[in-house]
Amino acid sequence: MAKPPEIIDLAKILEPHLNGGKLIDYSSRYLTKPGDNYGSVMLAISADIKLPDGKSEKLPLVAKLPPLTNELFWTLFNPLVTALRENAIYMDVSPSLHQLQLDSGIPESKVFDAFAKLYGCRISLDENAKVLDRNAVLVLENLQTSGYRPGKRQIMFDYKSIKFVLKHLAKYHALPIALRQKQPKKFQNDILPKFRRYDMNKEMSEEVASEFKGQVFEEVRLAIGNDGKVFDRYMELVTIYHDYMANTEECQDGLFTTIAHYDLWTNNIMIKYDESGAPEKIKIVDFQISQYESLMHDLMFLLLTSVDTSVVEEHFHDLLKYYYLEFIECLKKTQCRTDEYSFNKFMEEMHGIAPVQFHHAMFMSRVLLAEETNLPEDFKDYDLKTLKKPPPEALLQKLRDVTKLAQKFGFFW
Repeated sequence: MAKPPEIIDLAKILEPHLNGGKLIDYSSRYLTKPGDNYGSVMLAISADIKLPDGKSEKLPLVAKLPPLTNELFWTLFNPLVTALRENAIYMDVSPSLHQLQLDSGIPESKVFDAFAKLYGCRISLDENAKVLDRNAVLVLENLQTSGYRPGKRQIMFDYKSIKFVLKHLAKYHALPIALRQKQPKKFQNDILPKFRRYDMNKEMSEEVASEFKGQVFEEVRLAIGNDGKVFDRYMELVTIYHDYMANTEECQDGLFTTIAHYDLWTNNIMIKYDESGAPEKIKIVDFQISQYESLMHDLMFLLLTSVDTSVVEEHFHDLLKYYYLEFIECLKKTQCRTDEYSFNKFMEEMHGIAPVQFHHAMFMSRVLLAEETNLPEDFKDYDLKTLKKPPPEALLQKLRDVTKLAQKFGFFW
């Protein structure tokens, strides 16, 4: 693999967060491989730090850079927008939610924190720059060195694991709503403007859009066989999804509107397990396309893409109710009103949003279930040719499963 890109003036980013420590030197390597991350270049950093007492230590970090080496990803993910969203999560949202919980009487040991520790960020080497450029970088703690493990693309959550995830996801969604209730001016002025709806599809050229759509449509045809009625309805749901995302002016304060992650699948959830193998802590990562939307976008996308089909088929309503109760409990702990948040309204929200997320889940299945042999060895080599490789049978089965779940639970027809 090629040599990782250099991070110029890394010390200037890090040292304000080192409590008097100084960066002496650093080494780096690529952290992820093609197929595991698309919207950024991820580097594992080993930083040599000199402490104020004269001692030295190795500090394990992760640096996120824009997709410097891949023009397709630079176009699709538009870091001039997406990198700024992720920066705002760590600089604005995370500390605000942390303080909100403390102000609500929640002890430090019980505070929910699904975010990695921030070690600095910049949008340019020019401190006066208003527009992000290719010297942008976000530096975070290396969660893997603390025992957190990301999910694997081709391994779905089982029942026990998804309940653990939902317990924490409910808090992640509830806390911005609590902030909106308790500090409306701060939320409206400092948080909301940074997370307006963003339509990634508008960044695609006609050629790229045609390639993506053509490949996905062909895979759906292969998956469902000759059922023209099902395919016609699928195409209607594709239009519903694209029309929804294109309506970028709509960003209303609905009951269940929050800072949705909007890309919540296995690889963006990191879990730390105890000695017995049970999950004990969780971190959520990769917030580039987070936006002010219904929490149902995350919930439905996660259930459709990243949970074993048999688990969803058997426990769908139970999982929704479990999440809902955890969501309500979090609002109560932050001393928020909950009388409007009935389970009936929650389910109405589900039926309104699930049809929008159906196509998103179908499209994302290609990413989750791409075979290793279909992916290039180097990040920069992922291009449109990769899309044209034959789909594995596991992908076709996943498309069938998502369609079956949508039909069974009433958000397909």
